[in-house]
Amino acid sequence: MIKAFAKGLIAQFGRHRWQIHQNELLVLMYHRVLPKNHPWLDLAQPGMWVHPETFQKQLQVLKTLFEMVSLEEWVIARQTGKPLPKRACAVTLDDGWHDNHDFALPVLEREQVPATVFLTTSLIGTRRHFFPERLIRVLLELIKRDQLQQEPWLESLVTANANKPFPENGPELAGFLDSVVLAAKDYSELDLRSKLTTAEARLDLTEDFDPPDLLDWSEVAAMGATGLVSFGAHTQTHLRLDRPYEQQLLDAEIVQCKKELLHHTGQDQALFCYPNGDATPQAEALVQQHYPAALTTTRGWNHRGSDLHQLRRIGISEGNGAGRDFLCRLSGWV
Repeated sequence: MIKAFAKGLIAQFGRHRWQIHQNELLVLMYHRVLPKNHPWLDLAQPGMWVHPETFQKQLQVLKTLFEMVSLEEWVIARQTGKPLPKRACAVTLDDGWHDNHDFALPVLEREQVPATVFLTTSLIGTRRHFFPERLIRVLLELIKRDQLQQEPWLESLVTANANKPFPENGPELAGFLDSVVLAAKDYSELDLRSKLTTAEARLDLTEDFDPPDLLDWSEVAAMGATGLVSFGAHTQTHLRLDRPYEQQLLDAEIVQCKKELLHHTGQDQALFCYPNGDATPQAEALVQQHYPAALTTTRGWNHRGSDLHQLRRIGISEGNGAGRDFLCRLSGWV
């Protein structure tokens, strides 16, 4: 009762309703837009997706509260001293999922809302995948074969998070798998990839997924041709930049990524988005050298004086709905 009352107050009087601040920018972080019958729903991390219908309702709510802007155009206006909207909102989608083209784009077009899609450039047009999807596939295959003990590192992650019987399907399974993925992030990205490659070879799996779940460059071009979608850099391979990697690897993930994006999209002022929000000082310095702005996963709003290379965002998923809970989420307080 008290929690519901508090949410009602935040929805009615939260920051998204304030009129006292000037030149504020709210950046929303989406990932996947999946219909209710999509085969990956029971396996996808709960905070990673939203249904197209919910996405459209959310955009409709946002249009009543904000001036919906292109993030790139807002950054350019900030840099050049041009007038900024009193209260702006920018939509971003991370990673470059195929469903961004099939299900997010039609909603953006219907609502005429601009968005920035951050691409992992060397994975676009391939059947390769990120570590969470690879880990989930390996884990489910090991359990199916009753061979989890063959991968002690993965067995330990499951044991640490298994306080009840392994769920077979549905939201319980998705939540369980999400907890294992989050725990796996204690390993470095390169270590995880190596462990998964070994496990896949033992199980006679490949790193490739069929059908591919990421965009190809023709779909990127089609999205860009609408005039609503622009593209940013999300590294070459979604490397979490939380470790002191060798300069050659950082150059590939950060600098070469920008070159690939320019080659395929023609965008020479692309923004950067840190995978998982992680960044060492070394990575931050390289990003500042090559990109006009960068986005984090730190929750909050931005304003005229915000550091352009530490822009905050608020993550949105199906669990936020499009009503009171969504408005509470926009406030940045919950």
